[in-house]
Amino acid sequence: MSAEATAPDAAAGTAPSPKPKPRRFVRSFAASGLDPALVTRQMTVTTQAFQALGSAERARAFLNAEDDALGGRPIDVAGGSAEGLARVLDRIAADRAA
Repeated sequence: MSAEATAPDAAAGTAPSPKPKPRRFVRSFAASGLDPALVTRQMTVTTQAFQALGSAERARAFLNAEDDALGGRPIDVAGGSAEGLARVLDRIAADRAA
C-alpha cells in the first residue's frame, strides 16, 4: 500500500476525527445497592478487629464465626445497627483486655 492510500482523508482535505475519550468503568457507591451506614459500621468493626486481634486471619475468623452471646456473626451484628456495632466493639475490647 502506498502512503497516500493510508493517510486519513488527507487528499479530501478533512481533518481526522478526534480520538474518543476512554470510558471509565467506575460504579458509584450509591448504585451498588448497599446502605452506606451498613458499610461504614462493617468497615469500623473490621478495622478494630484487625487492630485488636493482631492478624488478619484471627480477625476474619472472629468476624465470621457464629457468636451466641452476640446473636450471630459479629460482622452481621455490627452491620445491622449502631447498637449492634457497639456490642461487637465492646466484645472486641473485652477480648483484648483478657
